[in-house]
Amino acid sequence: LPAASAGAFRIQLGAFRDLTAATALYERLAPRLGGKAMTLVPSGTMTRLQVGPYPSRAAAAAACAALRPQPCFPVAVR
Repeated sequence: LPAASAGAFRIQLGAFRDLTAATALYERLAPRLGGKAMTLVPSGTMTRLQVGPYPSRAAAAAACAALRPQPCFPVAVR
């Protein structure tokens, strides 16, 4: 999948019932996210806040480490 190789991973910062809360968290963390884009992924009654893209799981994991203590984990883009 050539298109996915350019940014096959994102970081997930949380799952929210309230889109306002998801957007507020993104805006609060934006200065530390290096211009990465927010993606809201519907999942049942929740919406997952993901940011990216990152070229590899390692790059996504490093981005999460830089955001500590914010809960965060790498996810593959589907």
